[in-house]
Amino acid sequence: RYLLRQRLNIWLGESDADFAVREPFGLDYFARDDLRALSLQTRLHGQPANDALLLAEAHGWLPHGEFGGALHAREDAVAEQLAAQLLPQLPETVLDPLPLDFAADGMRLVGWLDKTSAEGLIEYTLHGIKPRELFALWLRHLVLCHLKPPGVALHSRLIAADSTVHFVAVAHPEHELAKLLNYYWQGLCAPLPFFVKSSYAYASLAGKDRYAALKAAHKIWDEPAFRNGDFRGESENVYYLAVYRGTSSDPLDARFEEVALELLEPMQNAMGEES
Repeated sequence: RYLLRQRLNIWLGESDADFAVREPFGLDYFARDDLRALSLQTRLHGQPANDALLLAEAHGWLPHGEFGGALHAREDAVAEQLAAQLLPQLPETVLDPLPLDFAADGMRLVGWLDKTSAEGLIEYTLHGIKPRELFALWLRHLVLCHLKPPGVALHSRLIAADSTVHFVAVAHPEHELAKLLNYYWQGLCAPLPFFVKSSYAYASLAGKDRYAALKAAHKIWDEPAFRNGDFRGESENVYYLAVYRGTSSDPLDARFEEVALELLEPMQNAMGEES
């Protein structure tokens, strides 16, 4: 996506939706997240739980009547469970953003690392923990380990309602950051076969059974033969379709396997899960 958008100035997507003229009778993925976020913020700020329902109704996110209330109650229960996990772990104070200036192999990474505390990095998700969120936290965790700010634990956590994943300190974060920059540059020059969901499925099993790992990756990547709810294969992303449609070779080839292990195996080695 980044290659097409930023280097080639090709923007793809669904056509603009028509203006909604009917009331909602269900919740899509984004509406569910909006409701959960609203309920969670209400709890984190110590406001009455019913405020979230009133705000959601005012936004027009819910159907009228008891059905809308039932939909909200379902998502509010998820937010309540997450709040119970999150509140005891939230730091009392957050540090000022930390400056980053890292150079390797002729490339330079400059920016800021925000939301750090004495406990390290603590982030949360409104749904089950997903590969994209894990990888994003992994990048921030490597920066934390590189900076080594005094008085800050080199530890990162991603909290969900039903589980918590953490990263321990990395011995040589500079090596991993340099590797990521190198792959970033490759991805700016040509399509890089790194598909975070399929790649994660492969890397999770590759050390035990390569055949099972490829099978798991294809289960995520391939367009399903039969639709089951709103599940879509990762290959159905419009940017992947634009790049790989009509090619005779399988995108999940040896290069895919190499990149998945190079980028994700160190992350998985540093990762632990807490129930």
